[in-house]
Amino acid sequence: MANSNISRRLEARVRRDYADATAEVFAFLRTFSDAHAASRQDPERLQAAAFILLEGDAGRIPHVLTLVRDWRDGLVWSGLGQPDWPDRLNEMLGPPR
Repeated sequence: MANSNISRRLEARVRRDYADATAEVFAFLRTFSDAHAASRQDPERLQAAAFILLEGDAGRIPHVLTLVRDWRDGLVWSGLGQPDWPDRLNEMLGPPR
C-alpha cells in the first residue's frame, strides 16, 4: 500500500529499515514535511533529511522534531543542503520511479 505524499523509493527504504515501526516512521515523515511546507522545498528532500536524522532509530522521532525547527538546519545536518542533493538521494534511495 502506497503512503500518500511519500515517494515510492523512500517508502521502500522505510519498509526495509524500519520493519517494526513503518507506520510510525511514515507518520513522522508526513508530519515533518507538512510542518515545513512553507519552505517550498521538494517534499521528498525534506522527508529524506528527516529519515537520515533518525539514524536508524525510530525512537529518535521526538528528538528530531524538537531539534529541527528550521528546515534549512535539517537539510544541512542531513547532508542534503547542497546543490548535489538529487544525486545524494539517488545514491541513498535509487533512481526515481
